[in-house]
Amino acid sequence: MKQWEKLTAWLVVFALVAGLVGGSAFVQVSAAEENSDFAYVVNEDGTATITEVKTNAADVIVPAVIDGHTVTAIGSHTSEWSTTPAGAFESKWQAVNVYLPDTITSFADRAFASCAVEHIYRYDPAQISAEDIVSSGSALGVPMQLKTMGSHCFDNSRLKEVQIDAQVDSIGDGAYATIAALSSVILGKTGRIGTIGKNCFQNSGAQTLNFYFYGRVDAIGANAFEGSGGIQDFYMEDVGIVGTEAFKNCHINTMTLKGSLSAIGDRAFIGCGNLDKVTIQSSTPYTIGKYAFTCASIKEVTFSDGLSSVAEGTFSGCGKLSKVYLPTTLKEIEKNAFENVSTITTITINDTAKVDEEAFKGAGGTTWGALDRLNNQSVKKIVAKALHRNLKTPLPKVAKASLKKAKAAKNKKKANLKWTKSKNANGYIVYCKVVKKGKKAGKIAWKKVKTVKKPKTTKCTVKISAKQRKVLKKKGKIYYSVRAYKKVTVNGKKKTIYSAYSQKKLK
Repeated sequence: MKQWEKLTAWLVVFALVAGLVGGSAFVQVSAAEENSDFAYVVNEDGTATITEVKTNAADVIVPAVIDGHTVTAIGSHTSEWSTTPAGAFESKWQAVNVYLPDTITSFADRAFASCAVEHIYRYDPAQISAEDIVSSGSALGVPMQLKTMGSHCFDNSRLKEVQIDAQVDSIGDGAYATIAALSSVILGKTGRIGTIGKNCFQNSGAQTLNFYFYGRVDAIGANAFEGSGGIQDFYMEDVGIVGTEAFKNCHINTMTLKGSLSAIGDRAFIGCGNLDKVTIQSSTPYTIGKYAFTCASIKEVTFSDGLSSVAEGTFSGCGKLSKVYLPTTLKEIEKNAFENVSTITTITINDTAKVDEEAFKGAGGTTWGALDRLNNQSVKKIVAKALHRNLKTPLPKVAKASLKKAKAAKNKKKANLKWTKSKNANGYIVYCKVVKKGKKAGKIAWKKVKTVKKPKTTKCTVKISAKQRKVLKKKGKIYYSVRAYKKVTVNGKKKTIYSAYSQKKLK
């Protein structure tokens, strides 16, 4: 049956060619002539798939119904000289504008590859007939019932614009790759894309190219936009996942990602030499992969709440990065996150985030000044080390031991001392000062006479030397003082800290 229908289509084509000599380059397909311009197959459900376009017209209208069969797909075909399937429009260098009915649900692999098509228009067959499409107008965009686009379906074509308002489940790998004339890609508010395949827009783009995705995109595949040129603005209203190296070496200026973002893959923006500003506003928790912006020319980045970690190497080598706004939900900045970044003038890091000691490895310039203004303790240690400072860690205090008694024995050869217990001391040190008559006590230094190493001991006896007794006989004075001490470790070093002195005159 399929072979007979294809043969019939060929016979009608020959008849039309004879009647079109000297006529217009535009071919309008009528109900009786439809199969003269298209080869097709009938599917099991009775619908038709266009397998080959035979017209040489500049404007090609694909009918909604062909020989009584609803057209639901743009497919592919093989030839007697090649077993490799070729898309229905592949290598058709005459077709410039293609009009597709909303009945179409799929494009096959390479359906429009390497062709001259500049615009894809859609029309609703219930509202407008094929005969009136050009005169009545039609909408730019893929069919409203389209669900799948095969791999490389527009690869190396001359397409200028992409408009999607349909609920598309998947766009195949390399579907819009190497399209030099592409200047605009828009996903309307009513549209949705489940998956943008790997290398989908790789190496595409005119001198100026803009992407505006106002509908939901569930996932962007690996290397989807790699090497795309001339992108002035890239905006996504609602995106879920950005794949590994999705924008690698992409010539993009500004990037905005919104919605319920969950993950940005490793090296997603690596090598983006024109990237100026990135804004991420997610309504859900999200992650950013390792080396996501490495060696990008990014100047300003803003991350909304939901981000908990800046991964290893995220901004490594970003030589123009000036403003970094990190959210309050941030818990960690990993090693080499800002390696060799010396241009930061403004950065926000909450006080409790843990920052790896090598997070700013190789940094310099204004970056240290920006970090020095923060109150994050991890950052303060990094800055102190980098600038060879002694970071002053607050020392604990030792409770004072008050000297209550300093009384000489009856023979004047000993002094009995008693003091109050210090709550957190390891021990006590006793000092003595001998002041001769007419001298000022303030100018005479204390001399240590005894160390009490038991914190619970609060009294002791010290010797009064013969020399000291002579001073007392000549109406001089002897003073004793005590202070508590404690041994601590600060910044890895052992230290002894002391309480204030407490003194009394010997009686």
